[in-house]
Amino acid sequence: MNAQTPTFNISGQGRGISFQDAEQVRKNMTFMSLFVLYEALLSVVGIVGNSIIIGTIATVKTMQTLPNKFMISLASADLLVTMILQPLMMVGALKGERFIVETQGLCATIAFVCVVSCITSSGNIMLISVNRYIRICKEKWYKSIYSKRTVTLMILAAWCHGLLWYIFLWVGWSEVTFERKQFTCFYNRHKDFSYVIVVAIVACFIPVSVNCLAYLQIFFKVRESRKRIDAFRKPTTNKEIPSTTAVNKEIPKTGPSSPPAVGLSEQSTNGGSPHAATKQAIKKDTATSNDIKLARMLFIMFTVYCMLCGPYAIMCLFDRNDELSLYWYAILGHMFHSNSAVNFFIYGLTNNTYRNGFSLFFKNIKYRMF
Repeated sequence: MNAQTPTFNISGQGRGISFQDAEQVRKNMTFMSLFVLYEALLSVVGIVGNSIIIGTIATVKTMQTLPNKFMISLASADLLVTMILQPLMMVGALKGERFIVETQGLCATIAFVCVVSCITSSGNIMLISVNRYIRICKEKWYKSIYSKRTVTLMILAAWCHGLLWYIFLWVGWSEVTFERKQFTCFYNRHKDFSYVIVVAIVACFIPVSVNCLAYLQIFFKVRESRKRIDAFRKPTTNKEIPSTTAVNKEIPKTGPSSPPAVGLSEQSTNGGSPHAATKQAIKKDTATSNDIKLARMLFIMFTVYCMLCGPYAIMCLFDRNDELSLYWYAILGHMFHSNSAVNFFIYGLTNNTYRNGFSLFFKNIKYRMF
C-alpha cells in the first residue's frame, strides 16, 4: 500500500479509537460545532491575513526586499493550510471517515498539503532566522551569500524538502491514513515509528535548535552593541570638561587646519565631507536599527510558533501507542493549525514597516476600486 491508497476499516480498532467511537464523537453536537466553527474561523482569518502579507510584499516597492521573499514563501505555505487543509478538515468532521477515504484522491491530497506545507513552513522559519543572524552578526558575509538567485534557490530547497517527506510516504516508508482523532488524513504514526522520529527531528527539533542559536547570537550582538553605545554616550566628569572659553580660544574660527568634529567617521578626517559622513553614519545606524526591529518581530513569530506547534509535535512523538484522548488531539491540533493564521497580526502589531506596508496596500486597493 502506498501513500495514495489509504484503506477503510470499519471494524478494526488497532491503536487509537475505533470507527464506531469516532462516529459517536461526531454525534456530539457541542463538540462538533466548536470544532468546525474554530476551523472555519482559522481558515477565513488565515486566507485573508496571508493574502494581505503576500499582496503587500508583491505590490509595495519598499517591502520588496530579500528577507521578505522568505516571508512570501512562509505566507504561501500557511495559505495552503488555511485555504485547502482546514476546509477539508471541516469536511472530514462533518462527512466522516468513509466519505474522505472513499472519495478518490481526497485523502492523498489532504496528506500532501499537510506534510509539504508544515515541513516547508518550519524550513522557511529557519531560513529567516539564519538570514537575520548573518545580516546582524556577520554583516560582511551577507552580500556574498544572499542575492535574488541564492534566495530563490533556498526557498525552492525548502519546498523540495517538504515534498521529499511526502515522497517517502509514497515509496512505502510509512503511509497515508485517516486520523480518526483529528478527522483528517495524515501519515500513519503506527506503521513505522522511525518515520515519526525522523520527521520530528528534521521538521521540528533541528529548525527549532537553529532558530534558538541564531536569535541567541543576535541577542548577544545587540547587547554588546548597546554597551558600546552607552559607553560612548556616558557623560564625562566636570574635571574632564574644559571651559567654553578655553575651547573657543584653542579652536580657530576658520581655516583648513580646524580639527574635525567629534563623532564623525574617518571619512571626514581623510578629505571627505563631514556632512556626507554624518549622513552615511546615520543611514547605517537606521538600517541596523531596522534590522534589529525586524529580528525582534521574527523572534516573536518564532516564539509563537514554538508555543502553538511544539505541544502537538511532542504529543505525536511520545504518544506512540495513541492512548491520549481524542480531545487532547483536537485541542493541540487546533493550536498547531492556529500558527498558520496568526502571522499577519504579529507583523502588524510588532513592526512599523509592515504596518505601514499594510496601510499602503489597502490604500492601493481602495484607489483601484474607486
